[in-house]
Amino acid sequence: TMASVITGVASALLMPFIGAIVDHTRHRKTVGVITAILVSAITGFQTTISLDTWFACLVLEMLGGFTLIMHFMAVMAYLPDLTEVEYELTHYTSRFNICMYMVQLFYVVFLIGMTYGIGLNTVETARVAAAGALVISAVLFFYSWTFLFRKRPALSKVKEGDHLLTSGFKQLWRTSKKIFYRYSSLKWFMLALLFSPEAGAGVVLSVVVTFLAVTLQMTGIEVGITSLIMLLITVPGSLFSNWFMRKYNPLNSFRFGLVFLIMVIAATIGFLDRPSRKNWTFFIAIFWGIAYGWIFPSQRTLQVTLTPRGQETEIMGMFTFVTQVIGWLPALIFSIMNERGIDMRWGVSILCWMMAISVALLSGVGKYEDAVKQVKEEGEREQAELAATAAENAERDVEEEVGDEEFVGDVDTKGEE
Repeated sequence: TMASVITGVASALLMPFIGAIVDHTRHRKTVGVITAILVSAITGFQTTISLDTWFACLVLEMLGGFTLIMHFMAVMAYLPDLTEVEYELTHYTSRFNICMYMVQLFYVVFLIGMTYGIGLNTVETARVAAAGALVISAVLFFYSWTFLFRKRPALSKVKEGDHLLTSGFKQLWRTSKKIFYRYSSLKWFMLALLFSPEAGAGVVLSVVVTFLAVTLQMTGIEVGITSLIMLLITVPGSLFSNWFMRKYNPLNSFRFGLVFLIMVIAATIGFLDRPSRKNWTFFIAIFWGIAYGWIFPSQRTLQVTLTPRGQETEIMGMFTFVTQVIGWLPALIFSIMNERGIDMRWGVSILCWMMAISVALLSGVGKYEDAVKQVKEEGEREQAELAATAAENAERDVEEEVGDEEFVGDVDTKGEE
């Protein structure tokens, strides 16, 4: 959990700089490729984990978590390029979610099979897990960044007087002010994301896994089976999310998905209070899978439909930032409470309170249709203002050039006289 805290803080501090590279240069694909290579290399080193190398592996795991978040930011910058049709977008996000969890499902099945089949101990299981992750990630990263993702031009130039090192931080401040004053519905949605399940580097699952291992005394293989069940159920969960979004809109889908996850976490810490009940974890994992499959496609769809056109990369970078800036807080509170000897269930309950705040903040978004309309109209108004400003500047430049030419002509004429 402390590793999650460190990763979250580092991501929040350095993300604006990486975002500036993605936004103001043509190296969006380069960022994706480099981070993919680093993630694979760090995963490969973890195959050497032992009593002598565990600390180095832990440090690299934190670096790997940070690198993976930067990789995810580069990938998300491509999402708005896929389509402007909401129906197609809900379909894409659900399919992406299904594919992601299906790969994880395959990986967990492989790991459990190897553990049971060969009879591996804990360290050997960790090595096999790292090796399997290395093979899968290397193959998928190579194929994706070689044949699927394309080079993209810079979305905008660094403003005059700014530097690439600082432009990301300045842009973050300018974007925050713009969202706060001009885009009311987007503002409330971003505030809600500060406390969403995605906040932090896998904080929710890291806290819950700690709870399962300590309070319920579950073994590594039992945690693996729990993860397997959860991943398997995320597929119908994503399909349900797709149906719910079409039926009731993405905002309501995201809101009710969060409420459902709160109920699942409350049931987990309320009923699973002793090791004798740990077998019930396999049943509750079904509802964890539904919740995870339900929430994230809805969130992705909202992130696109509430983004003003022409500002996709800028706003997507902001989305990535807000999901990390205080995402480390639940893990830190959990660790502090645990170190003070407080019942671990109270520490896990912090997740419920965080998501309850997120649900409450979503009420500020208003009706989904009105929110989308407000973002669209305000975005068009802003683009018109920018175009008018650019036209005025161009006209002023032309007048200055003409004035300079006339001045030079007058000087030449007087010189000849």
